[in-house]
Amino acid sequence: IKDLKLKNINLNYCTSISNATLDVLGGMPSLEGIQLDYTKITDEGMANVAKLPRLKRLRIRGADVTGAGLAHVAELSGMQRVELRDTSLDDEGLKVLGTLAKINFLDISECRIASPEGMKEIGKLTELKTLGFWETKLNDEAFNEFGKLTAVEDLNLKATNVTDDSVATLLKMKKLKKLNLAGTQLTDEGFKQLAELPDLLELNVANTSIGFDIIDLLAEKEGLTVVEFEN
Repeated sequence: IKDLKLKNINLNYCTSISNATLDVLGGMPSLEGIQLDYTKITDEGMANVAKLPRLKRLRIRGADVTGAGLAHVAELSGMQRVELRDTSLDDEGLKVLGTLAKINFLDISECRIASPEGMKEIGKLTELKTLGFWETKLNDEAFNEFGKLTAVEDLNLKATNVTDDSVATLLKMKKLKKLNLAGTQLTDEGFKQLAELPDLLELNVANTSIGFDIIDLLAEKEGLTVVEFEN
């Protein structure tokens, strides 16, 4: 496939894919998007990703890639979409992400190594529209560094450690359309304030302590769907 002028390649769940495969992909400079979920790539192989000057979309869910691997892509300034869910992302990797100013889609859900302190780097990515933190160590202190992320439209904070202390920052994200707060520690007072978000269309409150009266209050907001239960 090395001679094909491919723009995108999807090798998700191909468990035979390894660093040797990245050596081949590194010789395909036309690539703009690669998907390598749950493959055997590691930090070593990521050096070949750096050879893809047009790369905009990188998806490596479930890969054993740390900051040492992501350091190789630090020069790929055109990167727009990065999906690192369930990887070995650490604070060094978050520092790299904080330098990729054009990212508009970032998912680090289930990245359990990354610390709240490291996550503060994400506050630099002001072009973000979609942001996922499901089941990470994100807390109020880190989230409150995101006050400049006013372009965010889709935010997943499910099963994180955010509380009412994050609401003031949430209210700065006036373009929010979809907000997942399932399994968080917000109280009725915090949830009630979210009705002020002008464009909010979907709010997930499953597995929280929210009261029925607050659900009814939020449901009165025109166009807003409140999700109370998850399968």
